[in-house]
Amino acid sequence: MTPTTTRAPVPLATLRPTATLQPTLTRTITPSPTLAPFDDTGTLKDMEIVLWHTLSGPAARELEALVLAFNRLDRYGLKLRLEAAPDLLTWKADRQVTPTAPWQLMLGSVPAPDLVLAPRTVLDELGGLKDLNALKAHPNLGLAQSAGDGQHLDLFYSAPAVFYNRTWAKQLGFLEPPADLSALREQACAGNQALKRDDTTKNDAQGGWMLQADGLTLLALSESMSADLTNAASATRPLFEMLKEMQVGNCLWQAPAYRPAQSGAEALLQRQALLANGRVEDALVYEDMARILKSKDEWLMLPYPDFPVEAISLSILPGLSERELGAWVVARWLAQPEQAGRLALAGGSLPATKTELTLRDELRLNHPQRAEALNWPLPETPLKEPFWPDLGLLLQDAAGRVLKPENAPDRIPVIVDLLWKEISALLSSQP
Repeated sequence: MTPTTTRAPVPLATLRPTATLQPTLTRTITPSPTLAPFDDTGTLKDMEIVLWHTLSGPAARELEALVLAFNRLDRYGLKLRLEAAPDLLTWKADRQVTPTAPWQLMLGSVPAPDLVLAPRTVLDELGGLKDLNALKAHPNLGLAQSAGDGQHLDLFYSAPAVFYNRTWAKQLGFLEPPADLSALREQACAGNQALKRDDTTKNDAQGGWMLQADGLTLLALSESMSADLTNAASATRPLFEMLKEMQVGNCLWQAPAYRPAQSGAEALLQRQALLANGRVEDALVYEDMARILKSKDEWLMLPYPDFPVEAISLSILPGLSERELGAWVVARWLAQPEQAGRLALAGGSLPATKTELTLRDELRLNHPQRAEALNWPLPETPLKEPFWPDLGLLLQDAAGRVLKPENAPDRIPVIVDLLWKEISALLSSQP
């Protein structure tokens, strides 16, 4: 959909059930003391810094290549060791620790890493992170400009996206991509009507929008509806009603739980879906599927009118001063536009900082859909709603119940009421 001009961040009021719950949405995480930065870089020689990460696929392989480059080039003699992180939130839940508890208590006998690269919302829910302001202002190793805040260095962003078969849309009479949700609905229903006119009845419920109803997508849709965000239930209900009406009218159907991006790409490029959705990283899947199918159709990746972004960030865990400095040397290097841009390019994400011209040229020449996404009007701050991982799953689960074929539209008020009871219980259980 056609983006608007750069905007102020949209309040995530869809996750605020009632005014009485407002105080529970703000949680104070006690940072490590802000001290004068340790400055003896001579102690860094042969020190091993451990970095945990949650990346996968091409982004993980690119991070491995960057670690090799760092170990070859670092002027201080540091050695960086990379490890795949465990399921951090599950570990924390199993140990029932508080947000400010030291990571050593959370991990038990497992040695804590020096650095963690993970979604910022996950890092915030874990807590116990090093305050980076003194290190950012370090006289010799400071970082004048960076994305992030006092406890995070944002390397790149994930965002929800709509995928669109422009060639087929033009043949259906739509010369421009949908600019809002009303136009998206119109075009999706036109795609379904086109398949109803073909020679088979097997695809009569397809042709429109193959929907992945994940939390981030539902949040983007809710923001884009410009609903009454002063009351969470009244904002969620019209969204669910719109999706259910589209499903009943065969303008929308759910993507399979297994490999939803691959299914969406295959359906869209074979004209079984005019629209599909996912995240910006899924553009890699669409590029591969277009090559496999030898598709000549032009496809686009579009932003929602309003959308959140999820930051993938580096955070340092408190420790000895010399280890914190060593971790900062690593984090500072990875946050440079060249390294962060390589990670974003490999994983299909949006860079958190201005990318180098060489990377922009690579995207423009070989990945035009992803190059266009560099011009999307990003919100001023990434998603940082407290407890988002759990809240997003609750929202996704509620949408799944709404879209069950056996659930009639008149079940939506009951599902919405249950959703906000579950959210209220979640928030009241947090410290």
